[in-house]
Amino acid sequence: MKGEVAMPDRPVDEKAEAATTGNARGTSIETAVTAVPTVTATAEAAPALDRAPFRNVTDEPAGTVTAVTKKGGVPPEQQVQQQPPIPEEMRPCFRVYMTRWWFADEPDTKPRRPGVWWHGLEGRGQNVLPVDRRVCGPLWLSAISRDVSENTYGIVLDFIDLDGRRRRLAQPRSVLAGDENLELERQLREAGLEIEPGQRRRLFEYLRRCRSEHRVVGASRTGWLGGFDAFVMPERTIGRSDVVFLDPEGCGAINAPASNGEPRTWRTQIAALAEDNPIFSCAVAISLAGPLLRLCDLDSTGIHFFGDSSTGKSTLLRIAASIWGAGEEGLVRTWNATRNGLEAIAALHNDTVLCLDEIGEAVPTNIEDIIYALGNNVGRSRANRSGGARAVRMWRVMVLSTGEQSITDYLGAARIETKRGVRARLLDLPARGRFGMFDELHGFASGRHLAEHLADHARRHYGFAGPAFVQWILERDVDRVRNTFAQTREVFARGISDPTAQRAVRIFALAATAGRLAVEAGILPWRRDWPLEAAKACLCRWREESAPRPLWEEALERLRRFVDRHGASRFSAVDGDDSAVVRDRAGWRERDANGDQLWLFTPAGFREALDGLDGASAAEALRERGILRVDGTGRRTVRRRLDGEQRRVYPVRFPQDPEDEDAIVQFETCRPAGTSERGSGSSVEDLVARLEDG
Repeated sequence: MKGEVAMPDRPVDEKAEAATTGNARGTSIETAVTAVPTVTATAEAAPALDRAPFRNVTDEPAGTVTAVTKKGGVPPEQQVQQQPPIPEEMRPCFRVYMTRWWFADEPDTKPRRPGVWWHGLEGRGQNVLPVDRRVCGPLWLSAISRDVSENTYGIVLDFIDLDGRRRRLAQPRSVLAGDENLELERQLREAGLEIEPGQRRRLFEYLRRCRSEHRVVGASRTGWLGGFDAFVMPERTIGRSDVVFLDPEGCGAINAPASNGEPRTWRTQIAALAEDNPIFSCAVAISLAGPLLRLCDLDSTGIHFFGDSSTGKSTLLRIAASIWGAGEEGLVRTWNATRNGLEAIAALHNDTVLCLDEIGEAVPTNIEDIIYALGNNVGRSRANRSGGARAVRMWRVMVLSTGEQSITDYLGAARIETKRGVRARLLDLPARGRFGMFDELHGFASGRHLAEHLADHARRHYGFAGPAFVQWILERDVDRVRNTFAQTREVFARGISDPTAQRAVRIFALAATAGRLAVEAGILPWRRDWPLEAAKACLCRWREESAPRPLWEEALERLRRFVDRHGASRFSAVDGDDSAVVRDRAGWRERDANGDQLWLFTPAGFREALDGLDGASAAEALRERGILRVDGTGRRTVRRRLDGEQRRVYPVRFPQDPEDEDAIVQFETCRPAGTSERGSGSSVEDLVARLEDG
């Protein structure tokens, strides 16, 4: 038949089918994950008739699609198959060859390469000759997908990349529109499909002629599907074998390998070292908590770890990312991105974790907008190329961020007041311990040595814990997850009424829940009460860090920031011994009898430096602390003769000794884990007992 694409069905390897349908049982991370072959980006998401991994190549007729040889067998490129000639009445047609081949009537011809071949005719009349042109490497349509509503169709393409690995790309069927779809070609090339020069038109002609009787569900979004019976990932779907991910953004989901290394090594050389390190454990638990957001009906939220450079903050993100995939190959992103770009990335990470490294690379004026957007779970309305409305991006994601400064301080340096909503959506948590970010070195010589060990192993072992945790949840009642979270939140929330603090309680309670369940599942090798202790410790650190600052301290910081920014450019010396020209004067400067530097602010300069704080209240608070030097007069200003005129100024002396500023008001003292809080009788031990009983 002219124009036919030979694509017969292939047999099913039932053993492999069972191994890859996500039905692995057992509570350990090894049994939950290793049954799935880790070969390509999406091999596990194949339809049932396309699920057999790496079988030996057999002598099938030309035009069939034969899977890649098992590791240790003869590679397809080293095999040669003789094929029957294609008569003229069958031309033109496309065929797919998985091995080198030649036609039986041309034995002296050098074997041709595997791939998609176009067999046609050229010439006219008596001069018509058969021609054979290679279009690309092995590529075939393995299934047609339909979305959940069965309104939109897609295609599932399987192919062999440059290293002989089987890969998968699922796309909306609209990518086949037109003769030269550059975006689809780009994605195929980036994923390793070899496309011959000048064959783009034939490539798309071939794809449009392909047919498949196999039907799968095409999911346009990662994460939970429908009634929590399946979990879609870019490379595979957990819980159902008939669901594939359609990448509507072309974000390159197929580029990063899904898993690598050994689950046992990840547990012993990474996860085990988090025990007795609250910050480290919190990052692990927050990453695992991504799938619980939707189960517990919570919005996107997260934590910003900040602290000095070279303390291991970036290592935290690599470890958190290693729970779901390759941290250095796409799962750790940077803040240096547009809101639109981060919306697309957040949608790709739906129901898992989004890691953003180094907030210092972001434009300060964009940060609040990005944080609000991520926390709102939905992107902006967008138009497609034809002017119509595109599907709105949606997500729920746990965000982990790092930087040398807190978000509040970073925005403050840019003279941006941090809104309460920003502080509530992304919590500032200092990543400080006894040894960098660590409190326990587990035998390593220093925090740096431990961080290097963790980073090295996270690069080589990844992609097991998150999928295993989801598989464990799918095999159990989701109400168990919700009940565990509700009990944990109740205990953590005792004595807390502030709305921002209550939101923080939800975050840390969810992290404790994820950690607790992962320990029960055998995924995290921690003692059973450690997830609760670690989350409680981090909640206390956050409360200490975010306690409402006294007015005098806030005013002092703003005055200091103003002087650091302007200095001599807006303050001239009282004795006039400098020659600097002062424009837009904010005051003067002099030394007092003790040699301390005094800054004499004009009323206008004082108001400008306070940047929105009430001037009278701030001045009174500074006077009471002795920072405003008014010599016990009770007034907030003094009269001085300056530049030949009597002027009223605010004389400010900045404290030199840190003890002078020791007046920060805390929420309350955070007690060690296991002690009662505010007489409530609730503790980590109490909660553990309640969870055990439940």
